[in-house]
Formats: sequence, C-alpha cells, structure tokens
Amino acid sequence: MREDFFVVSAPQLGVNDQTATLLDWYVPDGSSVSVGQPICTMETSKAIFDVEAEVAGFMVHLVSAGNEIAVSQPIALIGS
Repeated sequence: MREDFFVVSAPQLGVNDQTATLLDWYVPDGSSVSVGQPICTMETSKAIFDVEAEVAGFMVHLVSAGNEIAVSQPIALIGS
C-alpha cells in the first residue's frame, strides 16, 4: 500500500530571509488538519506569520517548536 504525503516547507516571505524560527505548532503531531487551517506560527527577521495547511490529512512534525530552520526546509508532512 502506497501512502502519499504533502511536504510542508518553511516559506520565504522576504527576499533576504535565509532562516525562520518555528515558534509554535497549532496542530499536535498525528492530528487531522483541513485545507486552510493554520498549522504553525513562524518568525523571520521582520515578520511573524501563520502557515496554513494546503491539503487535508494527518500532521507529522519534522521540526520541534523553537528551532531555527532554513527557508524551504521541510517542517512537516501531511498524509492521508
């Protein structure tokens, strides 16, 4: 049986942003999410913003809250 996953990556808001900090998860690991639901909050050098789920499914965290990560780095998976 094949399971498909959607990769949630840290977005790049500013042209000069190379890193972001994952401040908090709104959705616990293993919980279900809906399209458009805020899943976490992140911070760059100039902004604090929410990341929303682009697909529905179940969350798998790849990064813990409080960690600084590179933009475009995967932070979670959403699977069916």
